[in-house]
Amino acid sequence: MKRWKQASIALAMVACGAAQKPIAQRTKPSASSASIAPSASSSVAPLATIDPHFREHEPELGPPANFVMPDVKVTKLASGLRILSANVGGGMFAMRVSFAGFAAFPTERAAVARLMVKSMFGGTPTEDAHALRRVLEKRFATWSTYTEPDVVAVEMWMPADDMNACIDTIADVVMHPEFDQLTLGFELLQLVEQGQTARESPDTLAARAFVRAIYGDTHPYARSTVVLDGSATVAHAEVQRIWEELADPATTTVSLAGAIDAATLNHVQRAFASFRARNHPHAAPLAAVNWLGGARVVVVDRPGSVRSEIRFGGLAPSRASSDWYAMQLIDEILGAHRSSRITRDIVEKNAWSLGGATHHEMRRGESTFYWSSGVPAEHTADALAAIDKAFEALGQTAPSAEELDEKKALYLRQIPRLTETAIEGAELVATIAEYGLPEDALAGLAARVQAVTPDEIRALAHARLASDRTRAIVVGDWSKLKPSLKALGWGPIEIRDTTGKLVATEK
Repeated sequence: MKRWKQASIALAMVACGAAQKPIAQRTKPSASSASIAPSASSSVAPLATIDPHFREHEPELGPPANFVMPDVKVTKLASGLRILSANVGGGMFAMRVSFAGFAAFPTERAAVARLMVKSMFGGTPTEDAHALRRVLEKRFATWSTYTEPDVVAVEMWMPADDMNACIDTIADVVMHPEFDQLTLGFELLQLVEQGQTARESPDTLAARAFVRAIYGDTHPYARSTVVLDGSATVAHAEVQRIWEELADPATTTVSLAGAIDAATLNHVQRAFASFRARNHPHAAPLAAVNWLGGARVVVVDRPGSVRSEIRFGGLAPSRASSDWYAMQLIDEILGAHRSSRITRDIVEKNAWSLGGATHHEMRRGESTFYWSSGVPAEHTADALAAIDKAFEALGQTAPSAEELDEKKALYLRQIPRLTETAIEGAELVATIAEYGLPEDALAGLAARVQAVTPDEIRALAHARLASDRTRAIVVGDWSKLKPSLKALGWGPIEIRDTTGKLVATEK
């Protein structure tokens, strides 16, 4: 039966293909023609004119879902630990334990913070690594870790039955990790291997060069969690010290989502009741970010590359800023969708890239907004000019009310997906603590997005994306790129090697 269906599909495809020319032979219809007329001797059906509206706009949206953000309950223990919980029902339970990020301790190595949190499951004074995993696996629980400058987290999700044993296991791992040498050695080996791979990845090279160009080499946001900077040796004492600094109940939050009742919440409180801080340096205020002068174009020379990896953008508002909502809509307008302005130009119209998008990173401090994609070497300068033109145009002319309303509708229809699963719900609830938001931030998300005006969009784009506030990173073969990049006339160009070292500056 299956083979019969496959044969039927194949015949249907052949039949469809016979009704029109191969794609490579098609010609664009003239603007005045309604269809392509077949010759008198041909029996081929006419090919309908491509509907320009279909190619330029997203399909028409249906009615919005009747969705209300879940209420977030806040509980604080005597130790200072906060518990945020959202009962969204369903058959799953999720828990995320969020510590302060390594950015709060600028002298620590970011990659060692990642090593620390990944090594937590190596055992505790009462259970070895195998016993810890057996408790979780027996109940079909999944766990993972997460490391960013502002937050280091452990998370777990599972079916909403027999949860207490898993909650106790995560609490034990968080409060009493032993960091045994076997686990540390294994995780360190993984980290070093990933770092070696990252040094060869154009995408990673572009990402590292971009944050260094935006924040400066010494800012915590410019430090990589993948590449182990400095010595490749990591002592047990260094890992233990970072845990004592980050895993402080006064700066730790437990976020819960899914099927949560009073009994579950009470059990979480009891599980973490003995969590106490150790003596450690206090977190430092996040360093202020000022726009750095310097070359507008930075090339990471990668001889032999046939394509270029691009990061192009600048500083953006922090998550707690009132401008964050307008920046999210700028993301929607410029590059979040196939119908967004830059995507339509670079991907759809000119086919310089198979994909690409804008990104607005979430940070406690000043974040970044940028376009990223890979393009053929010969079209690198064309792509940079197109991105720059789109940035400048939005800063000069406010979007129409129609375009802004369309992008608001697209963004708002994505909100229900933020709590589609229990773990996504826990991650959403955790943003309140991780980015210093007011406790009603989630409930007011839709209203704040709806309130953004076209003039606010224009003003923010002018302040953040003007030519003197953006920087372009290109990872590619400088010998191929030199003529076209210099022809842009954007001033001096820095050429760096793949380690970030400045090799030369082209006037």
